[in-house]
Amino acid sequence: MRQSIREYDARDFSRALRDAKAAFEASGLPALLFNLGQCERALGAFAKAEFYYRGYLRRSPNARNRAVVRQLIAEVHAKALAQAVPARPIRPPIPPTAMAPAVVPAPVLVTATRRTPPAPTATLTRSVEAPRRSRWPAYLIGALGLAVGLGGGGALLTARGIAASAERAGTPPMGSPAEQHLAGQVASANVWNSAGEIAAGAGLAGLVAAGILLALPGGAARARVTLSPTPGGGALALSASF
Repeated sequence: MRQSIREYDARDFSRALRDAKAAFEASGLPALLFNLGQCERALGAFAKAEFYYRGYLRRSPNARNRAVVRQLIAEVHAKALAQAVPARPIRPPIPPTAMAPAVVPAPVLVTATRRTPPAPTATLTRSVEAPRRSRWPAYLIGALGLAVGLGGGGALLTARGIAASAERAGTPPMGSPAEQHLAGQVASANVWNSAGEIAAGAGLAGLVAAGILLALPGGAARARVTLSPTPGGGALALSASF
């Protein structure tokens, strides 16, 4: 720290700044922040000087020289703003003798020309009609889906009937022929119920697929192709509309 002060007094501000930083890193004394600000201010780094001054006041809010430090902060802040905005160079005025003479444009001669109307163009128009899409696959899929769905509904009704019959029969004694008959009815009801659910789902899928096919646009498409010669001749221009 003393070495930094001696270097500052000798106006060797770069070495003073270096030794002050080393001393602050070793001791952490707040007074060294003020010394760092003084070195940066002497080197013309006003933004860094303001940073160190403010750090000194944060760590030593009751310092005896706090009024002086606030004045230094205002001073280096103004100088830092002046450094951030470079002054525009002032260009010397151009003497009248160096100015180029005014150029007067030459008059433009306008001649009247007769415009020849363009020759009529021959147009070849051809209408193309796209074939209409057939709808019988959608009808066939819808019919199959309806039939399968109806079959699935019948299977579900059969399963419910068998289950209702088994419930009305009650619980027979274990090991009796009635119990074996009841177990067969329950298994048959489960089979009918599973088959009915699968068939109903397949029928619904078929109806949905048929509806999608029928919803697709199936009308005839018309296309108009026009061939016309270019104004220069020797070529044809092609245009199409749908």
